Amino acid sequence: VKGLKGGEVEKVQVVAGEAMGVLLSSRGGNAFWRQRASSKAMGSIMGTIEAEVAEGKEGKTEDMKILGALVAASAFACTLPVELLDKTWGEDGKIDLIECLVTGIVLAEKRGGGGGWTDGAWGSVVKNSLASFLRLIGGGGEREEMLNKRRSTLLPIMLHHASSACSISAILALECTIKLGGSKEVKEDKVLIKRICEGLKESLSHDRREVREKAVEARNLYMLL
Repeated sequence: VKGLKGGEVEKVQVVAGEAMGVLLSSRGGNAFWRQRASSKAMGSIMGTIEAEVAEGKEGKTEDMKILGALVAASAFACTLPVELLDKTWGEDGKIDLIECLVTGIVLAEKRGGGGGWTDGAWGSVVKNSLASFLRLIGGGGEREEMLNKRRSTLLPIMLHHASSACSISAILALECTIKLGGSKEVKEDKVLIKRICEGLKESLSHDRREVREKAVEARNLYMLL
């Protein structure tokens, strides 16, 4: 990325991450090939995310440096065999895929603020992260437990993206909101349920009919909890 400036760097990083997704979803690649690819690349990708986030907490880096790694991590979550999704990665074997994906969507929310994530490089992080969560939610086991523990962080973010001008992001966020509503923890959190029902109002008046229909489905689910 030497010689590139500003948004050009972000675009290159995102394209590199999305290229990983294209390779992993190739029809010619079987499960064994994906497993081998993950063992070679995943530790490095997630180690990059962990290192940059750690430096960021000390004010030494900018979030945009991990854009490509976040998109690539989402690609792994969408394409790897289910049994590999519970594995931890990195040199010390302590980096968790779900932690990385939560980090990605939280950073996108922080940087986007009023909605700047819709079209730019962070918009790609959002769409890829949401697609990953959609696959992970409802899978049971440790993954389900970890996502449920983060419901109070994830659901408000899902609501924000559910009113996105980008209909793809909005529908993905609403699908995730619906799936998270099936957990015992959410059903018992009446304050969160009320907040979600209120937060769905913007989606119910969205310009796109398919978004409004999905918002009605989500509202009906939470009103009956």
